[in-house]
Amino acid sequence: MKTEIVIVILLISACATVAQQSNSSGQGKNATSNPAGAATAKVQAKKTQADLSGFELDPNKRKSTRAVAAGSLSRGDESEVVLYSPSIGLAYSVRPVFYWAHVSGTAKVKFRLYDSEMNELYETDVTGQDTLTYPADAPELKTGATYSWTIHPRGEQAATPARIVVMAGSDRRQVQQELESSAGNRMQQRIQQARVFVEHLAWYDAIAAYTELISAYPNQLDWLDERAEIYAALASTQELAKRDRAQAARLRSGGQGRSNPD
Repeated sequence: MKTEIVIVILLISACATVAQQSNSSGQGKNATSNPAGAATAKVQAKKTQADLSGFELDPNKRKSTRAVAAGSLSRGDESEVVLYSPSIGLAYSVRPVFYWAHVSGTAKVKFRLYDSEMNELYETDVTGQDTLTYPADAPELKTGATYSWTIHPRGEQAATPARIVVMAGSDRRQVQQELESSAGNRMQQRIQQARVFVEHLAWYDAIAAYTELISAYPNQLDWLDERAEIYAALASTQELAKRDRAQAARLRSGGQGRSNPD
């Protein structure tokens, strides 16, 4: 009798071991056969590690961003312009995209860029839009340098300048390596690139990358949510965060959007 019991126990133990090995083998096979999914999971995990308050490099501004009323079109001066950016923000690209809002909407405004000593380096008129990609014929921004930019509406006071720091050194090399590892123009590669900018707190590049993605794939609603998280980290862009979240909610309620693929 004891011998029979021992045999039964051994058989049960052997079956359990085989089942465990089978499950482990299946999991390994799935991970190997879906490298894109594994890469996506890795990027998603990295995204959650970034402290989005770090987009604002000015420590005096960082603590109070969520306490400032959203929707105000000023930086504490008399201008009717808001610069959609950190007070001091980081950029990877030497041709960043600048965003702002003006109460007159399509009014003609002047974009101005200054060096660290507030010497004017570049200016141009912008009409009928509230964004500017720093043009190829403008003086190229230098890595490691700090600049200031503002918008000056005709006949009105210019907005208080925002400062932009161009990434340099080991941080820049790290971003370059990560971008190269996700190089390509497919949808999943582009979202990985956008998340690289978020992880390294490159505000200007992150917003530009997400904005392009949302335009190209308007039904991928998670990207509206992710851009809203970035916007919500700054006082000057909290109204934009509300708009993104409201748009995503409308599309979800109407069944027009979907979550991003894993």
